Amino acid sequence: MADLTANTERLYIDGGQGTIRKIPVAASEHIYCGMILNISATGYAKAASDTAGEKIAGIAKSEADNSSGADGDIYVDVAIGTKTWISNAALTIADNLAKVYATDSNTVAAAAVNVGACGRVIDVDAGVKVLVDFSVPELV
Repeated sequence: MADLTANTERLYIDGGQGTIRKIPVAASEHIYCGMILNISATGYAKAASDTAGEKIAGIAKSEADNSSGADGDIYVDVAIGTKTWISNAALTIADNLAKVYATDSNTVAAAAVNVGACGRVIDVDAGVKVLVDFSVPELV
């Protein structure tokens, strides 16, 4: 898959609320609703990627266009501790309860080089998508 380039409604099994928090957005970032987000090494929300020094933030619950702004000019609503379906063609039923890692703002994988886990697989639609529990990453 690839980064989201438009708002995307996620299918949540828990209403999609989880815990909502506001996080300041990094300079030059356009965040779309439904994106998996990281927190940069300097503390700002940005599209998830396998980048050293970043941590998973959660799922964007709103669009936030800071493409012409500085760090922290605007905030984005982010859901943590929610359960949602994410595209993935590689994981199988054998990956249930395995940790997964965000490789971009729309994809999870069984491994990553630079970032910690974003959640655990709790269901699999083999070859299509996985249901991920985006709990607080330190607890997954």
